[in-house]
Amino acid sequence: MNDEIKLSNLPKRVDRLTAAQLITQLYFPISHRTLERWPIGWRVVNGRAIADVAELFAEAERRLHASPQIMGGART
Repeated sequence: MNDEIKLSNLPKRVDRLTAAQLITQLYFPISHRTLERWPIGWRVVNGRAIADVAELFAEAERRLHASPQIMGGART
Protein backbone atom coordinates (compact mmCIF):
# COMPACT_ATOMS: atom_id res chain seq x y z
CA MET A 1 0.00 0.00 0.00
CA ASN A 2 1.37 3.42 -0.94
CA ASP A 3 0.92 6.08 1.77
CA GLU A 4 2.34 8.86 -0.40
CA ILE A 5 0.51 12.17 -0.06
CA LYS A 6 0.00 14.38 -3.08
CA LEU A 7 0.48 17.98 -2.03
CA SER A 8 -1.96 19.19 -4.67
CA ASN A 9 -4.71 17.15 -3.00
CA LEU A 10 -4.24 18.67 0.46
CA PRO A 11 -6.67 21.23 1.84
CA LYS A 12 -5.49 24.81 2.27
CA ARG A 13 -6.22 24.87 6.02
CA VAL A 14 -6.37 22.07 8.59
CA ASP A 15 -7.03 21.61 12.29
CA ARG A 16 -4.32 20.54 14.75
CA LEU A 17 -5.12 16.84 14.65
CA THR A 18 -5.01 16.68 10.85
CA ALA A 19 -1.88 18.86 10.82
CA ALA A 20 -0.12 16.48 13.21
CA GLN A 21 -1.04 13.51 11.02
CA LEU A 22 0.27 15.22 7.87
CA ILE A 23 3.52 16.35 9.49
CA THR A 24 4.03 12.86 10.93
CA GLN A 25 3.63 11.32 7.47
CA LEU A 26 5.80 13.85 5.63
CA TYR A 27 8.43 15.04 8.14
CA PHE A 28 8.69 13.58 11.66
CA PRO A 29 6.47 12.21 14.44
CA ILE A 30 4.57 14.93 16.29
CA SER A 31 1.56 15.27 18.55
CA HIS A 32 -1.33 17.65 17.95
CA ARG A 33 -0.65 19.03 21.44
CA THR A 34 2.90 19.98 20.42
CA LEU A 35 1.50 22.13 17.63
CA GLU A 36 -0.10 24.37 20.26
CA ARG A 37 3.38 25.70 21.08
CA TRP A 38 4.49 26.31 17.51
CA PRO A 39 4.59 29.96 16.35
CA ILE A 40 1.79 29.45 13.83
CA GLY A 41 -1.09 31.82 13.16
CA TRP A 42 -4.20 29.90 14.21
CA ARG A 43 -7.75 30.99 13.37
CA VAL A 44 -10.65 29.78 15.47
CA VAL A 45 -13.58 28.83 13.25
CA ASN A 46 -16.62 27.14 14.76
CA GLY A 47 -14.63 26.46 17.91
CA ARG A 48 -11.78 24.70 16.04
CA ALA A 49 -8.28 26.10 15.59
CA ILE A 50 -7.16 25.91 11.97
CA ALA A 51 -3.94 26.97 10.25
CA ASP A 52 -2.57 27.23 6.73
CA VAL A 53 -0.91 24.03 5.55
CA ALA A 54 1.87 25.99 3.82
CA GLU A 55 2.77 27.75 7.09
CA LEU A 56 2.73 24.46 9.01
CA PHE A 57 4.98 22.76 6.46
CA ALA A 58 7.38 25.72 6.42
CA GLU A 59 7.77 25.52 10.20
CA ALA A 60 8.20 21.72 10.08
CA GLU A 61 10.84 22.11 7.38
CA ARG A 62 12.65 24.78 9.43
CA ARG A 63 12.66 22.58 12.53
CA LEU A 64 13.85 19.56 10.57
CA HIS A 65 16.81 21.45 9.09
CA ALA A 66 17.66 23.07 12.46
CA SER A 67 17.88 19.73 14.28
CA PRO A 68 21.36 18.31 14.91
CA GLN A 69 22.50 15.18 13.18
CA ILE A 70 24.03 12.57 15.48
CA MET A 71 26.06 9.53 14.56
CA GLY A 72 24.93 6.09 15.64
CA GLY A 73 26.78 2.84 15.94
CA ALA A 74 29.11 1.25 18.44
CA ARG A 75 31.93 3.31 19.86
CA THR A 76 35.36 1.80 19.88
